[in-house]
Amino acid sequence: MENKQYALLTVGQPYPLPSPQPEGIAAEFLTDAGNILKIRLSNLSTKEVTAFRSGKMMAGFLYKNGALLWLFEFHDYEGLILTLDAPFDARIIPDELRSPIPKDPLKQRLSIKIHVVDELNILRALRVVSMPKDLTINFISSTQEQHSCLAGKNILNSWMKEKPHLLVSQCDMHVMGRA
Repeated sequence: MENKQYALLTVGQPYPLPSPQPEGIAAEFLTDAGNILKIRLSNLSTKEVTAFRSGKMMAGFLYKNGALLWLFEFHDYEGLILTLDAPFDARIIPDELRSPIPKDPLKQRLSIKIHVVDELNILRALRVVSMPKDLTINFISSTQEQHSCLAGKNILNSWMKEKPHLLVSQCDMHVMGRA
């Protein structure tokens, strides 16, 4: 059995894991560490931190010819606070770090750990949500297809030039559940 190291995560303390530099979002999904959405933002407001910690979260993705772009909306009790996008490519996950695909995705919901870090590398929000079953099924199916596609970079580049809040209308957004 391999010896895995675990990191203690404490809100308000330095973040012990690598995070997007200098600022950004990374969807580190389908790895043996689980599904982690890492968000690093400067000058986080109280409203943003509240939305990340406990507000309604919606997610969906665009997929075409091997290109996959996640879209995430974070809300507080008054409404939409922030829309973020994160490319995802299952082909770049090293075999030794890849988690097994769920045997029966029809009966499973993937959970996502959300880690929000500020510009000083302090963990500001920590949360776990679960994907609805239909989003889980579509995501797993798209990642399996992604392995057989060679194209997609040009499509992803064109999506990345768009503002995330404009791309949301092009996909099915799902309310993420409490895990």
